[in-house]
Amino acid sequence: MLVTKITTLCPLRWRARVAPNSPEAGRGTVGHDGALYCLLTIALALLLWPGLAMAEITGKPQIANADTLQIAGHVIHLHGVDAPGSSQTCRANGEDWRCGMAAENALAFFIAKNWVTCVERGLDTYGEIIAVCYAGGVGGPDLGRWLVQHGWAVADRSPDYATEEAAARAAESGIWRGKYVPTWRSTEPGEAPAPQLLLTLSGSPGVGFAGDCTLKTRQGEQTLRLDGVVPAQQALAGYGLSCRVSKVGGDGKLVIEISKGGGAISRSTIQGHSGTAVISVR
Repeated sequence: MLVTKITTLCPLRWRARVAPNSPEAGRGTVGHDGALYCLLTIALALLLWPGLAMAEITGKPQIANADTLQIAGHVIHLHGVDAPGSSQTCRANGEDWRCGMAAENALAFFIAKNWVTCVERGLDTYGEIIAVCYAGGVGGPDLGRWLVQHGWAVADRSPDYATEEAAARAAESGIWRGKYVPTWRSTEPGEAPAPQLLLTLSGSPGVGFAGDCTLKTRQGEQTLRLDGVVPAQQALAGYGLSCRVSKVGGDGKLVIEISKGGGAISRSTIQGHSGTAVISVR
């Protein structure tokens, strides 16, 4: 759209340089040299002032979760930060608490009735917008920075807010009042990795299965959907696994096994046409 506007603007605003005695002189026409001169001038302006090329979206936001907004139908992810999901729980003082919902509520309270302006920084792999968003318009508080400062988000693979994260951790603010490791960080520096669990579904070839597993991790619990035919395996990093698996059709055998470090620690078998097994390790 920006290129279209530029190429439309140039012929109307610029006059080609022509010799005074040329037949073209004084006619108000635009030659190739004039249009090229115009385009080069605007391109130089865009290089010197990058903000001209950045799209801005302004409106009253809906909060999908603490690091994702919706404005005028656009899904916008806050640049440089990662916050716990709405349903995510954290652990502090031996108890679970809904850190994702708390982060979301904190952002909603901070924005209050302000409109938000988001300046696009790019697109993610799903084509959704990544942007720096400001409460009350550009020049107002940076929402991503505010979240990290107050311990409701971490600096997401970006150095932009690393100083703010370090200060929030030291103050044990927000999610840092307990132990928190975002999903894209496997461990904290110097910390042992989570145990490796292996879920194996075997038995009679081609036997179908379906079910749900709940995997316990440092970040809370994740639900895994099972749907396929044997043989099948899935390696998992976590501290516990609880599965409810059903055999889909057939008269064969379905074996569900959880192992750790190469040794089986829990196993269940379903014989016959159908059935459901519950298997877990904590």
